[in-house]
Amino acid sequence: QALEADGVAKAGESELPRGGADPVGPSGGGPSAEDLLLGTGAEESDKGKDDTKQLSTGMGDPVRKRLCSFVVSASGAQSTPEEKEQGQAAKKKNEETERAGADLLRRFFEGQGLVCHSLETDNVGYDFEVAIGGRTICIELKTSRDKWRGWEHSLSPNEFKTAMAKGDDYFLCIIDRVFEEGAREVYFIQNPAGKITDYLFDAPWKSVKCKMEDWITRIKAQENVLSD
Repeated sequence: QALEADGVAKAGESELPRGGADPVGPSGGGPSAEDLLLGTGAEESDKGKDDTKQLSTGMGDPVRKRLCSFVVSASGAQSTPEEKEQGQAAKKKNEETERAGADLLRRFFEGQGLVCHSLETDNVGYDFEVAIGGRTICIELKTSRDKWRGWEHSLSPNEFKTAMAKGDDYFLCIIDRVFEEGAREVYFIQNPAGKITDYLFDAPWKSVKCKMEDWITRIKAQENVLSD
């Protein structure tokens, strides 16, 4: 899922301040890269201010703001009965939140003199279409009861592929605090897939590694069959 990550710089990349040292982490005296990604390394800004403001490296230069996608590997773990029960309760709660968000989205576009058509059950890679003159935009809606702080919103593989294909006609809409009138925020992000600057792979990806020697042997065998 894409999020704003202030100060995630790797040694040797152009984002580092002059001097070549990584400014984040214990050696730099600033918040760690993990803290910067998770949003725990800086004080929360007041309401109405930019929550994704640039952070200082402590070396006189601001760290460049980057948009990162955290890539989650598939899990084959089986759920326990207790987890399944908790999952059903969470699903019901999520459905209530999604319905509230969809209603807010419709009312937003009605206020603009536009009609928001639902495709939520069509599995097309987004939830709504809105015609603006001769142009149709696609909107994928994500909602939450609390303030958007970390990794809670994600795109499915189908949604991500559709976002790549639609480009600037694809919008990710995130509504946080849907039940808190006066506190909720609506975020429209145009072409989210095209704005990603980095794809981050965590350690669980090791579980889906392939053995290159075996793969090469299999390809060679296939080539030999074809040549015969």
